[in-house]
Amino acid sequence: VDGLSVTLVRDDVTLYGMVTDDNGQVLFGVTVGTIIVRVSGGMYNTAELTIIVTDDGVVLPTDSDSDGVNDADDDCPGTPSGAQVDDQGCPLPDSDGDGVYDIDDDCPDTTVGTIVNAAGCAIPDDGTGNETGNETGNETGNGTGDGTGNGTGNGTNDGTGDSDGSDVSSSNFLTNALLIIGIIVGLVVLTAVVGTVIILRKRKDEGVWNEDLMNEVDHAFEPGPDVPPPGLDGEMRDGYEILEYPAGSDSWWWKDPTTGQWNEWT
Repeated sequence: VDGLSVTLVRDDVTLYGMVTDDNGQVLFGVTVGTIIVRVSGGMYNTAELTIIVTDDGVVLPTDSDSDGVNDADDDCPGTPSGAQVDDQGCPLPDSDGDGVYDIDDDCPDTTVGTIVNAAGCAIPDDGTGNETGNETGNETGNGTGDGTGNGTGNGTNDGTGDSDGSDVSSSNFLTNALLIIGIIVGLVVLTAVVGTVIILRKRKDEGVWNEDLMNEVDHAFEPGPDVPPPGLDGEMRDGYEILEYPAGSDSWWWKDPTTGQWNEWT
């Protein structure tokens, strides 16, 4: 791509600043050291390439374990794929094993097996725990019969299920309510239109009427012209794309080049 900005940086000092030619290339000389080639401009995101220049030539740095840290600076070269690492290429520690690295863990001593949030802290009981389990234990028969401590395990699962059922019921109720409201609104609009037409016709019969207004009302209920589909091609004439539609009807249309819609030629 031509016209892009190319800068060479070494030790936070800009060595060169150039612009790509018509072939999208630049020509520059380099000295020994680690150099960052930075390309930017236009609608493109900035891209960087690090090269290492030695007395023997130019080499590209390698990152064998793909952890984002070059092998020359990587203290842990065998990092498993996908692991987050520090600046030395070593995996970030997770002391309590809750899946949140210590650097982001607000609760570093979480008990093993605890469900935690993104900050590494235990998620509070949402009401589907022992209390809910004991109440539903008596109803489902999974408890001990007296609904006390022995029904906790099975009761918890049943409680969660009942909660999900309530959510589904609430969702169905909301859907039905919206459907009923839509029907009512449609009936009100239809009634208003019919009532308006009846009143207008009655006023006409009584002699209190404007003939032009009546014509407008009658035309409002007449079907509109059969418009050609936007994808239909016409013929060019005097700079316009025109079409007789339907064929042989002597009804001509012209296509708006901006919207692609056919408009009746009046």
